[in-house]
Parts: sequence; structure tokens; C-alpha cells
Amino acid sequence: MSSDEIFSRAARRVRRHHVARAAPEDRWLLDRMWQELAARAAEAAPSPKSLLLVSEDFGALATSPCLSAETIMRIDPGWTADWPHAALACDEDRLDTGGARFDLILACGTLDSLHDVPGALILIRRLLNPGGRFFGAILGAGSLSLLRQLAYAAEGAQVARLHPQIDVRAAGDLLSRAGFAEPVADMEIIPARYGAWSRYIADLRANGIGNCLTQRHPLPRAALAQWMARFDALKDDDGRVTEAFCPVYLSGAALRSSQA
Repeated sequence: MSSDEIFSRAARRVRRHHVARAAPEDRWLLDRMWQELAARAAEAAPSPKSLLLVSEDFGALATSPCLSAETIMRIDPGWTADWPHAALACDEDRLDTGGARFDLILACGTLDSLHDVPGALILIRRLLNPGGRFFGAILGAGSLSLLRQLAYAAEGAQVARLHPQIDVRAAGDLLSRAGFAEPVADMEIIPARYGAWSRYIADLRANGIGNCLTQRHPLPRAALAQWMARFDALKDDDGRVTEAFCPVYLSGAALRSSQA
């Protein structure tokens, strides 16, 4: 691993392991993002013959029409032993599908913790058949405002614990730079309410949200206690706090041969 990579590939695998071990109902955010991608794909590419899923969906796409494709390949940056489907374990900026290309590629929940996002998007575009479509979802800028407030209130900006986030405008620029036709990026804001610290942390882990930075520092017990105390102090009259999750959705197409 290059020393100048801001994200740790090993840490990304651990995050995916947490997702794999989570209770299905706790993966609600990833499920919602997957289902949104599937709905968009069904409208734009209703009958793909070949499909690549970039990250395991853990059943979120069980009823999706896109799974009727004749050929389906899955890749994931995590450990894939005992997961629901066979998958090739690899990082998205090192994709190698053995020469296979696809009519439809869906990627959910992992690209935002990858060092070389532009490189990954270029590889994804090159794996599309002419006229093929790509749909992706990442957790974008504006997400985790509560967690940032807790971290900075306790430690200021002295220790980096939270990832840089891609905003919707930058996401659109990345698609254009990667050579996609019809590049589009948009965002939704999903508020979630929590009454208990344990429930909040469980949700973050279950949806693959965690520190994947190469330079990670253990959280001292005193700092953790400050985070938890601040969490309780921020509760409203209903005894809950609100976190924001802001998925950014990406879409683009590969040029048809006559347009290339």
C-alpha cells in the first residue's frame, strides 16, 4: 500500500466484515441506498443481460428485476467467506473481471472510502458495454453532522477521525472526468433519530460507517466518555438526537460505438 493513501485497505475490509455480521434490520441505510439504485436502474436499463454488483447487497436486491440478468458478477473490498453470494474480493480501483463487460453496474456504499475514486470510476466505465449504464451510491457531504459535533466538541480538530466527504457537485465532476456520458449526481437527506448511544453506534457499524483512514488513533476512554456525555446532553424533549445521512447518487453511461 502506498504511504500516501489516505484510506487503509485493511480497515475497509474490517468495515465490510462488520456489515456482513450485522442483523439484517440494522443495515437499513445500505438497503435503502441499494433499493434506490435498483429502482433507477429498472427505469433506465430495464433488461440488462449482464450485471456487475460492486459490493455485496446482503439481500437488499432480492426482489429486484435487475437480478434476472443472464450473467451476474459480484465484487467486494471485504472478506467474502460465508457471505450470501460468491464474490471476488478486490478493491474498486483494482477491478479485474477477467475481460468480462457488463450492461449494468451498480455500486453501493464503498466508493467514498477509497483513495482513488477517479481511477475506480474510470475502471467501472471501461467495464461497461457500449450503451451500458452505471449507478452508484455513496455517503456524501452533509452526512454525520451529529458525529462530527461529538468528535470536535470532545477533541477539537487535533485528531482526524472522520473521513473527508464528497459533495454532490464534486461527484458530478468526478463522473465527467471519468468519461461517463450523461453524468448525473443528486442527493437526498435522511434524518434518523436515536435515543441510545449503543443503538447509534450499532447502526453506524451495520452500515459500514467507520474510520478507514490510514492514520488512525485509538479513542481514549476519557474521550469516548465525553462523546457519550455530549450525546446525552444533545437529546431533545423526546429523549432523542437526530443524525443526518446524505446519500449521493451517481449515474452515467458508456458511449455507444457510433458515438465513440
